[in-house]
Amino acid sequence: MRNLATAITLVNTYLLVFVSSVSGQQTPQYTMKMYNLYQSNVAFAGIEDNLNVFGFYRTQWQGVTGQPKQYMVNATIPMHIWKGGVGAKIEGFNNGAENVTRASVSYNRIINTGQLTFSGGASIGLSQISIDGSKLITPDGQYIGTIDHQDPILDNQVVQSLYPEYMLSGFVSHPLFDVGLSLNNVIPSTRNLETINFTQSKYFEAVGIYYIPLRGGYLLEPGIIIRSNLNVVQTDIFTSVKYGNIFGGIQVRGYSGNSLESFSLMGGIKFNDRYTISYSFDVLVNALRQVSDGTHELMLKYSFQNEINTGLPPRTMYSPRNL
Repeated sequence: MRNLATAITLVNTYLLVFVSSVSGQQTPQYTMKMYNLYQSNVAFAGIEDNLNVFGFYRTQWQGVTGQPKQYMVNATIPMHIWKGGVGAKIEGFNNGAENVTRASVSYNRIINTGQLTFSGGASIGLSQISIDGSKLITPDGQYIGTIDHQDPILDNQVVQSLYPEYMLSGFVSHPLFDVGLSLNNVIPSTRNLETINFTQSKYFEAVGIYYIPLRGGYLLEPGIIIRSNLNVVQTDIFTSVKYGNIFGGIQVRGYSGNSLESFSLMGGIKFNDRYTISYSFDVLVNALRQVSDGTHELMLKYSFQNEINTGLPPRTMYSPRNL
């Protein structure tokens, strides 16, 4: 049953290979974005006055052959001599027959006005996509012994392509809230994979988090992340609670019968000013729950407490964040 589900998933995911030109959005999914806002909004770099390094590893739809797996490493640092922040990101993910590796760098300008901090920035990156034709499955193909897709376009070779990626982001930080908006694939590029032309679609991602100090030293952080290409909308609605060096929360991905995908549990601990670790588990609530055991995600953070080559004294920040 799980192999059958894999075949269906791969056919749906790589439907693009049956036509000469398609448009679409391909972006890896993460659960704990609220703990690493730079991950989807480059204007967050430098908002915190440390060099922060994050590492993510995620296995999605555990138990399904060919399941998506991905990793990410990103780093941000305030650069006061440039009146802003800089960041860098390396990411890779495997999704059945598809492998993508990408790297990007960013700069954002930061303006402080009392308790409000405004930031705007951009990133530029380069990605490589490869598709292994031997892992594709077609409805009429023969896959016992010699692979034969029974399709004049497909073969069993690995095809690759390089393409640029661009992002524009804005971010506003206040002691009681954070709000950000990013536009991805600002200049859509076409991926030429021999007989396949795949054009990226623009999409935006918005995030909002509200910080509510509670009695007893607890901090409640409800929020929402919205992604859309103006045709399809997906949401992550979450609530996180922090107490001392311990934090955890819940998240629901989706808002309706068609978009509802998972219910997530998150938890972590900040060992000291430098080391933080957290873990999340997604319980699937859509049809995939019949063939998958869920999704696992691990996050590690290392924070350098001494500023590096910023040129100016650190700013006074009022945010109640303690992660």
